Amino acid sequence: AVVSTQSTGGGSAKRTRPSKFSPKPTRSSEVVPSEKQEVISPQRRFSANNIPNEKLETYEPVSYAPSMLPASAGSRSTKETPVKEPPEFELLPHILLEMESSEWRNRYQAIEQMYDIVMKFPTRISPKLVKIFDSFVPRLTDGNSKVNLCALVVLCQIIPALKDNLECVLSLAVPPLANNVAATKVEIRQATLEVLDSMVLHITNSILVQHFTQAITNGNVKVKVVMLLKLADLIEPAYSQKPQIVNKCCFPVTLKLLDEKKGEVRTALARVLQSMHTTMGDAFWENTAIANLNKNDQQKLVDLLS
Repeated sequence: AVVSTQSTGGGSAKRTRPSKFSPKPTRSSEVVPSEKQEVISPQRRFSANNIPNEKLETYEPVSYAPSMLPASAGSRSTKETPVKEPPEFELLPHILLEMESSEWRNRYQAIEQMYDIVMKFPTRISPKLVKIFDSFVPRLTDGNSKVNLCALVVLCQIIPALKDNLECVLSLAVPPLANNVAATKVEIRQATLEVLDSMVLHITNSILVQHFTQAITNGNVKVKVVMLLKLADLIEPAYSQKPQIVNKCCFPVTLKLLDEKKGEVRTALARVLQSMHTTMGDAFWENTAIANLNKNDQQKLVDLLS
């Protein structure tokens, strides 16, 4: 330290001026590490048992070479072991062959065997449905009433299990079902109606619209009446699911029937049109305007809606 002397009246006073090499004074709260005291770095103080209050700086994550990683950390193989099919599926070729047998008992038993497999594996059987229905659909109109009725009952029972998986075979199944609604035997007609009701209940309605409208176009008077009534039940849910399918399929069919003379057909047609008008609102009239109806047809449309 450098000592300076300053005269003040009666005497002089000595004042010590700190040198730049002198140690700085420390606050009472600061601790100066001694030569023997270990300075603990923030990294060492950051442990599970001694977490500091102050915010620590962020450190870059350590990257490991591939050779340092365990085998399980490597990329997994994209190849999956194929799932083995149930042993019952091996019986399907024989069952489908028997379903086309000339002996009605063999056809009857084959339908029952097919039912057992489908109900046991409703999801895993889906990829095979087209092949199954190629042999099964003719049984829906089988010449033997026992086989015919058995096929209808079985179809009604498997619909709740298969649901929308049946979409791939509806083009095969709906036409013979539509023809059955005009069958002479009451039990066949009743069983067919139950199948159609099961479809409406368990299959997404927008999927059914196209198949039902095609049945209306190709069917006779009895078929038209029944399928129009079934179509009327589809309009509201189908429009909420897929409005474009209603616009595309329902308007051409219904507007074409405006000239229909049969009273029962006109009654069923009125129900469909009223359902469309109630569900669609202004969009209904926009679609009819696109159709460019003449004044006569426009009046018929208004009459059916009233």
